Amino acid sequence: MIKLAEIQNAVDDKLNTNFPAYPIYVGEMPQEITRPAFFMHILPVSTRVENKYYRNRKINVEIRYFSRNETHLENLNMADLLNELFDSFLMAGNRKLMVEETRTIIEENVLCFTFDIEFSDSIDEEKAYDYQDYEYMEELLIKED
Repeated sequence: MIKLAEIQNAVDDKLNTNFPAYPIYVGEMPQEITRPAFFMHILPVSTRVENKYYRNRKINVEIRYFSRNETHLENLNMADLLNELFDSFLMAGNRKLMVEETRTIIEENVLCFTFDIEFSDSIDEEKAYDYQDYEYMEELLIKED
């Protein structure tokens, strides 16, 4: 089973590798930030049990980019770089997770780059189902009217 922290670490690693001088904020934004910087947020959107062995999960990844000079051109250039960086898949743990679509908007001179990851995950039967040895019923009495 893949953990949300593994997905967060994979995104963080990609950003750190390609933008080592940029701080990456996770969780809550501080009042003061050093620009240029990234803010990252991982949100579990849905989990659907398919059968007793597998569940489908959908995770939203949001990356906000705070450009040095807050210009539209800086945001456009970063949008291109992020699209190249997160093109088609993300390696998280030992899993290759598909990135099928990315979305980009710019609000108040902040680039917001998002994508969803959908994948199947195995269910740990030992934890999910109560497999215990119970005593069998010895005798059943049925009352007839």
